[in-house]
Amino acid sequence: MRLLKKLAGVAAAVTLVGMAAPASAIIVGGIDFGILGANPTNTHLETATLAQTYIDGVGQAATAYGLITSVNGDLSYCADGSANCSLYYITHSTTRTFTPLGGGLSYASLGGTTIDVYYSASAASNLLNQNSTSNLALISGLTPWATFLGAAGVDLTDTGADQNATGILTGQSLSATGTGLVSVNAADGIGDASVEAYLNTNSIAAFGGNPNADIAFTTSSNDVVLNPFDLAGPEGDSCRSAQEVGDFCFAGTADLRGATAVPEPSSLALIGLGLGGLAFYRRKARRT
Repeated sequence: MRLLKKLAGVAAAVTLVGMAAPASAIIVGGIDFGILGANPTNTHLETATLAQTYIDGVGQAATAYGLITSVNGDLSYCADGSANCSLYYITHSTTRTFTPLGGGLSYASLGGTTIDVYYSASAASNLLNQNSTSNLALISGLTPWATFLGAAGVDLTDTGADQNATGILTGQSLSATGTGLVSVNAADGIGDASVEAYLNTNSIAAFGGNPNADIAFTTSSNDVVLNPFDLAGPEGDSCRSAQEVGDFCFAGTADLRGATAVPEPSSLALIGLGLGGLAFYRRKARRT
């Protein structure tokens, strides 16, 4: 899995940088993928999703968004070696199955996932300075960088699912962990063609005979610390009482990877929050 893939077809889009960055850096779409960028199956994006919506049943829509804080372990991932650019993403998906397992535990599978990644030529914004509605408008107005579609076959029991996850109620805290698969969506013509060609490795196998995926992601989230502007809004009380479907009541961590694990400094902490709207727990009792 560590063999170079697809670089020959995208050589014109991948630039070796001289003075602005180390000679070994791989620059694609304005982003420095570093030494590890020589093999796109090593791609490792650490992300901070500042909010995601609550869901608790089949057919419900889930939304999440966030800031990509580092690329292959580098917090300053701009082409010139600075932090004067930034990447963000928005995800959408739909709950396919939702199964309460008892004891505060629930399982869900999701499908129809889309991930849209956006590029900004400015330093990262603090997405905790405004509510999620304003953040979604801000991010969606930036330059499209890459688009992904869920790669069905993440779950043997539901081969149409591209995400699966487990939620747990522990005390008064709702938490979840999840996994998912996505593939480059070059057909829509929206993202940067050089980025999408670079990441289109088809290197991660899926169940059920489905085509191989490009990126696997893992997530964790809970409802303990949320965007204060979401809590202050007209629906914010639901995040501190009985959860309401569609409210931005969850936050956590996410990690997107290519096919192989990527070495990173032990001191690197994943900043922020989850991906994929995996807030799918049983409706809990109203808090006081």
